[in-house]
Amino acid sequence: IAPYVALAERLGRFLAQVESIEPRSIEIECVGEAGTLALQPVSAAAVAGFLQLFLNVPINRIAAPHVAADRGIDVRELKSTCTPEGFTSPVTIRLRGTGDQSAIAVGALGSDGSPRLVRWGDFDIEARLEGKALVVESVDRPGVIGFMGTSLGNANVNVAAVHLGKSSGGHALSMWNLDDDVSEDVLTEVQDSTNVERAVVVEF
Repeated sequence: IAPYVALAERLGRFLAQVESIEPRSIEIECVGEAGTLALQPVSAAAVAGFLQLFLNVPINRIAAPHVAADRGIDVRELKSTCTPEGFTSPVTIRLRGTGDQSAIAVGALGSDGSPRLVRWGDFDIEARLEGKALVVESVDRPGVIGFMGTSLGNANVNVAAVHLGKSSGGHALSMWNLDDDVSEDVLTEVQDSTNVERAVVVEF
């Protein structure tokens, strides 16, 4: 169960850093092999991963469900042993806030057992959830990836890997796993590009 616990925690950490929703509910769904295992440790890891960054306070997996309850956040757990299409054992986290606010992130284990992000909102992607990463939403047009590579290279930021994804609405997503920190100047340069809609540094 340990790989799915790690996956759930990193998905929670990811959502806390890329979304600005104050959750009324957090839903964790495990499917396939993940659905045959005990769900509570996976659910607690997801909630802990999200809340410790959302609230910016240390929260462990034991305390996380109690902290959520104290803040009026409903934690829901779903599981199914049915084999889905695509990735065989996805773990999904859904956030719901006030009104129609919502967010979703889906993760799965890579062939090497490492945690991967395979879907965020409308974007399909396969990206490693490890270390430091720069998450960039942009328009889908030539030159954006080159601009990103040049900006990071000029700042001596080494790129360990880059993962690309698209949405059905003509937008692009890139996730840059980095060996070095990104300075505020570089982040501002990226954010100021007319092709970039949003750029966020996340840490796992």
